[in-house]
Amino acid sequence: MAVKRRLVVHGNVQDVGYRTYVKVIARRMRVRGSVRNQEDGTVEIYCECPEGIYKKFLKAIDKKSPDPEDPLQINVEKIEEYGEEWEGFDSHRIRYPFEVEYDGMDLSPLEKETLERSEMAILAMTSMNANLSSKITAMHHDLGGKQDKTLEKQDKMLEKQDITLKEQVKTTESIRELDSHMTERFDWLGERYDEFGKRMERLERDIHEMKEAFIRLVDYLTGGGRKQDSP
Repeated sequence: MAVKRRLVVHGNVQDVGYRTYVKVIARRMRVRGSVRNQEDGTVEIYCECPEGIYKKFLKAIDKKSPDPEDPLQINVEKIEEYGEEWEGFDSHRIRYPFEVEYDGMDLSPLEKETLERSEMAILAMTSMNANLSSKITAMHHDLGGKQDKTLEKQDKMLEKQDITLKEQVKTTESIRELDSHMTERFDWLGERYDEFGKRMERLERDIHEMKEAFIRLVDYLTGGGRKQDSP
């Protein structure tokens, strides 16, 4: 079933090649109708096509800019739809093939073609600019992602270095503790050795004294002591 609609498009849609853009889409989809600028800055479209095609056409002409603030790019903000029941509906604006209307301008076919070609050039330049901006954004994103990965690797390396340094500090502290402990043990052993030496000296003196006493005792028992006591 064919539908007829009058569309009023709001947004940045004048002087950016939008009429020619709509014409190209309409002719590819075999949509009947026309498109023209209005004094209030909107664009008016009349169209006739099967309902299924109409939905695709409506979606295709609802063109959004990646940067809505860019005055050189098409950016549709809103599309108002009016059916045949609308009081001011003008069926005479439904033409085949789809055309761009230049109200108030008495143009020859050559002038009209030249004007449409200039709008096509605007569309091409806008598309190239959008693609270039998209690629630049993608490059920045890619570089940013690579930088993030590099920073992440650096963070991991720093974490490993921190762990290594902590382990080295622990090892150094352990060595210091061991050295201190060994020094204490050697000091203790030195003290014990000195004490042992002194004990050995005393023991040696005691043994010598006991030996001398034993010799005197033997001498006494064998008569040596009595001979000394006789007149």
